Amino acid sequence: MRYPTLSFYVVNALSAATGIDVLYGGRLLSLAATVAIAFAVWACVRRLGASRLAATLGALWWLASMARWYAGYVGMDDPHLVALAVMTWALAYALRDPNSKRVEGAIVVMVLAGSTNTISLLFRRRPCAGGRCKTTGAGFA
Repeated sequence: MRYPTLSFYVVNALSAATGIDVLYGGRLLSLAATVAIAFAVWACVRRLGASRLAATLGALWWLASMARWYAGYVGMDDPHLVALAVMTWALAYALRDPNSKRVEGAIVVMVLAGSTNTISLLFRRRPCAGGRCKTTGAGFA
């Protein structure tokens, strides 16, 4: 399965900065992403013209759906939740003014969040040979 690597970079940085285990860092990041998606759902619903009550209901519905039908993903180190959080916030950003250029930027962010695994191939590190490590520009060397 192709995982979006954005999560792995964030988890690694979180682990290095705090000293917590990578697995627990990934779980915390997934929990934070679940909550961030709920807030993004709230923002999207509000920007579509609904009341605060309706937006709160939408956010709670997201959390309840995750807890009920996808309980295995809540608190699991799942890289897709981080990508989904970035995409959902990009949608909320685009909905602020759908007729502006910000929609194009949001689409680019959504594509990058969903395809970070493919993009990371362009900047992967080659195996060290003779004590020297090089970063490839094309990623296929």
